[in-house]
Amino acid sequence: MSNAKANSLRGEVELKLGGKVFLLRPTFEALVRIEQELGSLFSIVERATTGNVRLNDIVTVIWSCAEAGGSDFERDDFGRLIAESGVAQATPAFRSILTIALAGPDAASAD
Repeated sequence: MSNAKANSLRGEVELKLGGKVFLLRPTFEALVRIEQELGSLFSIVERATTGNVRLNDIVTVIWSCAEAGGSDFERDDFGRLIAESGVAQATPAFRSILTIALAGPDAASAD
Protein backbone atom coordinates (compact mmCIF):
# COMPACT_ATOMS: atom_id res chain seq x y z
CA MET A 1 0.00 0.00 0.00
CA SER A 2 1.30 3.42 -0.82
CA ASN A 3 0.52 7.09 -0.34
CA ALA A 4 2.44 8.00 -3.50
CA LYS A 5 0.68 8.77 -6.77
CA ALA A 6 1.32 6.49 -9.72
CA ASN A 7 3.97 7.77 -12.10
CA SER A 8 2.87 6.74 -15.59
CA LEU A 9 6.34 7.49 -16.99
CA ARG A 10 7.68 4.68 -14.78
CA GLY A 11 4.84 2.37 -15.82
CA GLU A 12 3.12 2.59 -12.44
CA VAL A 13 -0.57 1.93 -12.02
CA GLU A 14 -2.80 2.95 -9.11
CA LEU A 15 -5.44 0.53 -7.82
CA LYS A 16 -8.07 1.36 -5.22
CA LEU A 17 -9.48 -1.61 -3.32
CA GLY A 18 -11.35 -1.68 -0.06
CA GLY A 19 -10.62 1.96 0.70
CA LYS A 20 -6.89 1.42 0.18
CA VAL A 21 -4.73 2.67 -2.68
CA PHE A 22 -2.04 0.37 -4.03
CA LEU A 23 0.81 1.41 -6.27
CA LEU A 24 1.53 -1.28 -8.84
CA ARG A 25 4.81 -1.36 -10.71
CA PRO A 26 5.44 -4.03 -13.35
CA THR A 27 9.18 -4.34 -12.80
CA PHE A 28 11.29 -6.93 -14.56
CA GLU A 29 11.33 -9.02 -11.39
CA ALA A 30 7.55 -8.84 -11.06
CA LEU A 31 7.03 -9.85 -14.69
CA VAL A 32 9.41 -12.81 -14.32
CA ARG A 33 7.53 -13.92 -11.19
CA ILE A 34 4.24 -13.68 -13.09
CA GLU A 35 5.59 -15.74 -15.99
CA GLN A 36 7.03 -18.37 -13.66
CA GLU A 37 3.61 -18.89 -12.13
CA LEU A 38 1.16 -18.29 -14.99
CA GLY A 39 3.11 -18.87 -18.20
CA SER A 40 4.15 -16.37 -20.82
CA LEU A 41 2.78 -12.84 -20.76
CA PHE A 42 1.49 -13.40 -24.28
CA SER A 43 -0.57 -16.40 -23.15
CA ILE A 44 -2.02 -14.36 -20.26
CA VAL A 45 -3.00 -11.60 -22.70
CA GLU A 46 -4.51 -14.17 -25.06
CA ARG A 47 -6.59 -15.67 -22.24
CA ALA A 48 -7.70 -12.19 -21.20
CA THR A 49 -8.73 -11.16 -24.71
CA THR A 50 -10.77 -14.34 -25.18
CA GLY A 51 -12.51 -14.02 -21.83
CA ASN A 52 -10.66 -16.95 -20.28
CA VAL A 53 -8.80 -14.98 -17.63
CA ARG A 54 -9.05 -16.48 -14.16
CA LEU A 55 -9.31 -14.74 -10.82
CA ASN A 56 -5.94 -16.31 -9.96
CA ASP A 57 -4.44 -14.58 -13.02
CA ILE A 58 -5.69 -11.18 -11.85
CA VAL A 59 -4.56 -11.72 -8.25
CA THR A 60 -1.13 -12.99 -9.31
CA VAL A 61 -0.47 -10.07 -11.67
CA ILE A 62 -1.64 -7.43 -9.20
CA TRP A 63 0.06 -8.95 -6.16
CA SER A 64 3.35 -9.43 -8.00
CA CYS A 65 3.40 -5.81 -9.13
CA ALA A 66 2.29 -4.46 -5.74
CA GLU A 67 4.96 -6.47 -3.97
CA ALA A 68 7.57 -5.05 -6.34
CA GLY A 69 6.40 -1.62 -5.26
CA GLY A 70 6.93 -2.43 -1.58
CA SER A 71 3.44 -3.50 -0.52
CA ASP A 72 3.19 -5.16 2.86
CA PHE A 73 -0.03 -6.98 1.87
CA GLU A 74 0.05 -10.72 1.38
CA ARG A 75 -1.31 -12.44 -1.70
CA ASP A 76 -4.39 -13.74 0.12
CA ASP A 77 -5.16 -10.17 1.23
CA PHE A 78 -5.30 -9.07 -2.41
CA GLY A 79 -7.47 -12.03 -3.31
CA ARG A 80 -9.96 -11.16 -0.58
CA LEU A 81 -9.95 -7.45 -1.45
CA ILE A 82 -10.53 -8.19 -5.12
CA ALA A 83 -13.34 -10.63 -4.33
CA GLU A 84 -14.96 -8.19 -1.89
CA SER A 85 -14.58 -5.19 -4.23
CA GLY A 86 -15.60 -7.10 -7.33
CA VAL A 87 -13.33 -8.28 -10.11
CA ALA A 88 -14.44 -5.36 -12.29
CA GLN A 89 -12.72 -2.99 -9.84
CA ALA A 90 -9.33 -4.64 -10.46
CA THR A 91 -9.72 -5.30 -14.19
CA PRO A 92 -8.50 -1.88 -15.46
CA ALA A 93 -5.27 -2.18 -13.44
CA PHE A 94 -4.78 -5.77 -14.66
CA ARG A 95 -5.25 -4.63 -18.27
CA SER A 96 -2.88 -1.67 -17.81
CA ILE A 97 -0.15 -3.85 -16.34
CA LEU A 98 -0.35 -6.27 -19.26
CA THR A 99 -0.31 -3.38 -21.74
CA ILE A 100 2.75 -1.86 -20.06
CA ALA A 101 4.50 -5.25 -20.00
CA LEU A 102 4.02 -5.79 -23.74
CA ALA A 103 4.11 -2.28 -25.20
CA GLY A 104 5.70 0.00 -22.60
CA PRO A 105 4.34 2.78 -20.38
CA ASP A 106 3.43 5.07 -23.29
CA ALA A 107 0.91 2.53 -24.62
CA ALA A 108 -0.91 2.32 -21.28
CA SER A 109 -1.32 6.07 -21.02
CA ALA A 110 -3.04 6.04 -24.42
CA ASP A 111 -5.89 3.90 -23.00
